[in-house]
Amino acid sequence: MRDQEQVRAALARLQVALAGPRAALPAPMFRDRGQVLAAIDRDDGAQLRVLWERIQGFPLLTFRLWRRGPDGTLYPQRGGGFSLRAHEVVVADALAVALERTRRWLQREQGQ
Repeated sequence: MRDQEQVRAALARLQVALAGPRAALPAPMFRDRGQVLAAIDRDDGAQLRVLWERIQGFPLLTFRLWRRGPDGTLYPQRGGGFSLRAHEVVVADALAVALERTRRWLQREQGQ
């Protein structure tokens, strides 16, 4: 039951983050280098940021985990992310499939 509740809560947070206004991002000394597509707050105080950016002229979709430092400022976690090159962004189709399967699984679990 706990797994179902965690998945349900995570899906709800994701839907809110994607549908609502962009999360307010602080102005720390570390700045995002591109366009923030999503900023999703996590239960542990961290934040997952998805960005579209260009590094050395090449477009990338990046996923990076930011954690709070002792002063409360969010900093990118070393080793806490990855990037997809433009030709690898087709993985978004797989994410869409996973999201739909998660929705169907939750509906079955709730008896709908």
